[in-house]
Amino acid sequence: MKMPDFCAAYGCANRRCLEARTHGITFHRFPKNGERRRKWEVALRRDGFAASDTSLLCSEHFRSEDFDRTGQTVRVKDGVVPTIFNFPAHLQRSAATRSTATSGRAQDNLPNPMDLMPDGSSEERRLRLKGQRKRQATDHLYGLPASPKAIKAKLSEASARVRILEREKSNALRREKRAKNNMQALLEELKEKNLINEELKDKLECYSDLPVHLLSRQGVEYTKAQRDFALTLHLHGPKAYLYLRETLDIHLPHPSSLQRWLSSLDARPGLNKLMLDMLERRRQEDEGKYGCVTLMLDAMSIKSHVQHDPQTQTMSGYVDMGDRLNETDIASEALVFMVVGLQGYWKAPIAYYLTKSLTPETQRVLVEHALEELHHRQIRVVCMTMDGHASNVSMCTQLGCKLKADPCEPLKTHFPHPITHDKVFVMMDACHMLKLTRNIFLSVLGFVINIDTLMSMVPVLLEGQRYVLTYRFSQDHLELLFNSIRASGGWNNNPNARQFKYVFRKLMARCGVVSRRGNVTAQDDTESLTATIDTSTSLSAVDVFSAAGGEDLPSPFADIPALVHDHSYLPVRFNGLVDNALVYISGFVVRRALKKLSCDVCRASLVTDAASAIKDQSYHLLSLKNNGGLVIPSEGTVRVVRAAEWVIRQASASCRQSRPIKLLEIMYIVRKRIGSEDVFELGEHISDTQYGIDSHHHMLLALVVSLFFKLRLHHIAKMTTLSLQRNNMRQKLNKTVLFKGH
Repeated sequence: MKMPDFCAAYGCANRRCLEARTHGITFHRFPKNGERRRKWEVALRRDGFAASDTSLLCSEHFRSEDFDRTGQTVRVKDGVVPTIFNFPAHLQRSAATRSTATSGRAQDNLPNPMDLMPDGSSEERRLRLKGQRKRQATDHLYGLPASPKAIKAKLSEASARVRILEREKSNALRREKRAKNNMQALLEELKEKNLINEELKDKLECYSDLPVHLLSRQGVEYTKAQRDFALTLHLHGPKAYLYLRETLDIHLPHPSSLQRWLSSLDARPGLNKLMLDMLERRRQEDEGKYGCVTLMLDAMSIKSHVQHDPQTQTMSGYVDMGDRLNETDIASEALVFMVVGLQGYWKAPIAYYLTKSLTPETQRVLVEHALEELHHRQIRVVCMTMDGHASNVSMCTQLGCKLKADPCEPLKTHFPHPITHDKVFVMMDACHMLKLTRNIFLSVLGFVINIDTLMSMVPVLLEGQRYVLTYRFSQDHLELLFNSIRASGGWNNNPNARQFKYVFRKLMARCGVVSRRGNVTAQDDTESLTATIDTSTSLSAVDVFSAAGGEDLPSPFADIPALVHDHSYLPVRFNGLVDNALVYISGFVVRRALKKLSCDVCRASLVTDAASAIKDQSYHLLSLKNNGGLVIPSEGTVRVVRAAEWVIRQASASCRQSRPIKLLEIMYIVRKRIGSEDVFELGEHISDTQYGIDSHHHMLLALVVSLFFKLRLHHIAKMTTLSLQRNNMRQKLNKTVLFKGH
């Protein structure tokens, strides 16, 4: 039985019923807005009262102008607070009285204007004079009322309004301070849990004004400061990022959104067009600051590791010179090019190459290519800085320098520009040359080269500028970039090629921690310029790779000469061991495919029962390993996996000599081998879908092939890497206490 609804006001006995409605009494629920609900609760003056969702107030506690009666339903206007109550004496507010006897006597002695009129005046004159005074008091808003009591009431109202505004201001300042303190507390908590290091904590403290907007985000788009904060935290502390987002419910963007923001940046090996275009725009805005630069180059060691890149559907880790040609050697170094401004405090990496052992001839071609691209954007290269490696000295000799210690020929520390034929001076990194002098105790040629370069270059530079900062020619700027790359992900001193690529892409977006320590210490506040992130892009990483100038995928309707040969010596059927392994792997592929399918008919076509599988010898391994939890694939699924394995094995012998195997090529050949046969036994379900916009038969085949293809490429990459480390005893015994021979 439902309880009757009574008015929640003190001393009010009105009940929600038909009789109250006939008397014109309406009932209204408390507002859902927290601030308005608290105002109503305070107006009731009931100690400890908290309104529920069913609490009501009757219309007798509101003024008539507080209601909106335009429709059939009587509603309370927005912002209205109940004011009419019949409180007892102990709940009524006491009226303000004079605090001193003198002020009390002054109020009592105030004469009444009506008493000052002569006795002979008529009642009509009294009413006319009263109306004139009333109109006089209300003619102008800035005029004071005639009555002292009215003046006092107006002053009290203004004072109360000022107090309310001051209280709201102090509350807002207190909330802002509390938000900042909470973010500081979050950083301290992350530091205590070892989720971030001290360097990352110092970097994130510069976003002290950000959390007020980050915790109460308005709209659907994140600001640039919010994107930089999220990208920086996710790059250097993914565990801390997930802790803040999932455990503490901080409104940070999803990691997939971060990948979408970065998908517009092309960070493949070679000269980076985005960075060069950015430098050209800045040079057009400020010729003096961005028109004259120093070119630096140095190599960073990376791990020889082959890995499948699911975003580009290629095998990463091989030598890549930016020419989109597929090499067979595995990269062990990353050669990075950087430009540093001579006039401003800025630097920008413009290219990197994955190499194994560069010859001086190849390195010379790369340098000339970089000089030509910078010249096309009207950026003048004055000097080129490098370390004192023998290959660098040979490269400078091929460019036109004479750096050998020959007493018969003077030093020539410059070479002609490949286009303008202007002098481009050569500078050896002073710190590296000092280390070489310490190691071999005799070579001072590098210092002689630097002295000769400065004596020839500085007078030329002083013709267009007031002074020359020699730190602009130091290789510390490039070493600090390498420190930032190593610091990404927890100081990985030996990243592989794929890790280097994606860390380089994030550093291009300026979402990396600027390293202040490591091999070198920064001597100034040189800023690293960044490329522009297009957050409106909707392309996936694979689409961006194809649209950014990568090689075109072959047509699925054309024959593939790299894969389809005149004759293949591979058997049509595999031996029993391989066949059992393929059936076992097919079960895993089906388990992954079932998570992606919603059609019940298609899901049922991928599996079979255990009774029918026992009859086939290919299911023997699966039957031995199955304790009731494995998925038994259907015969059609196994046939598709066998066909895909045959194509991958046939292509593995020739893919590294021609080009990496692609998923579309595998699908094309598998469909060609299977033909139009209904391998999944869909029956009439094929006719239900093949004439529509999609065919479930082809979708199933493509899904099974793609999952198996991804699985096999990961295995191929792992086996290739293990073959490289086979003779590496330290890598083999890395988990033991003592290394062999030590």
